[in-house]
Amino acid sequence: MNGLCRTGRTDREGPVSDLALQWEDRNAIEQLIYCYSDAVTRADYVQMATVFADDAVWESPILGMHFETAREFIDFQADGSTALDVLIQTASNPVIDLLSGDRATATTNIREIIRGAASVDGGPRSAMGASSVMR
Repeated sequence: MNGLCRTGRTDREGPVSDLALQWEDRNAIEQLIYCYSDAVTRADYVQMATVFADDAVWESPILGMHFETAREFIDFQADGSTALDVLIQTASNPVIDLLSGDRATATTNIREIIRGAASVDGGPRSAMGASSVMR
C-alpha cells in the first residue's frame, strides 16, 4: 500500500445495481477500518491520517473519551504510544449503516495486545497481554 490507504469508488461505466454499489461502499469503509488498525500496529501516523476526514469525530463512550478532530486523536495516539514495546491492534465485526448519498456510520470491535507502559489521561498505565480497550 506504499504507506497510504487508498479506498473508494472508481469511475464506472455501464449499469450497476444499487446492491452492487452498496457492497462497494461497505467494502471501502471496511478497508478504512482495517487500514486504521494496520496503522496503529505499525505506529504509522501518516497512514493513520489518511483514514480520517479532517472533521472526523472519534469517541469511546466506555472510556469517556471524545476527540473533535482527526489531528487531536492522532496526536493522542502518538503521545500515548511512545513508551510501548509492542502494540498490536485488530479490528473485527464492522457494522456499517449506509445512511444516504455519501453518508454512513460504522462501529467495530477493537482488540489490542500491549506490552510496555501507556499513559491515559496523564497517568501511567501498565499494560501487559490482551486488552479490549479502544484508544
